[in-house]
Amino acid sequence: MVTDTPVYGLDWLPTLANMMDFKLPTDRTYDGQSLVPLLKDKTLKRQKPLIFGIDMPFQDDPTDEWAIRDGDWKMIIDRQNKPKYLYNLKTDRFETLNQIGKQPQIEKQLYGKFLKYKKDIDNDSLMKARGDKPTPVTWG
Repeated sequence: MVTDTPVYGLDWLPTLANMMDFKLPTDRTYDGQSLVPLLKDKTLKRQKPLIFGIDMPFQDDPTDEWAIRDGDWKMIIDRQNKPKYLYNLKTDRFETLNQIGKQPQIEKQLYGKFLKYKKDIDNDSLMKARGDKPTPVTWG
């Protein structure tokens, strides 16, 4: 099976729970979604954008950046939580044509979704209780 549907690691928990008929607790939010329909050769429409921390060692701002992917669009957000790059992955899969300032409606939409996600993380009671501050994981 080959698909162009974007998936990520946070999809594993709801997928495995779905496969085992295990009901996940409903008192919290899950960022991933079950991939079972996709595994059954059906289409999967993402319910939420994919948001993840990234490390870009060959860029001018190497760490603590975020990315949000929603449909054909991907936005990179810098360490000051400001939009830095915007790409249409359908027409620019190598991410060479920065669309920041050229697609204000898409930019506003993606950035708004990112800010809501970041606020939800910052207000998470478990994070507050532990005194954690969310930061992207860097590799290398």
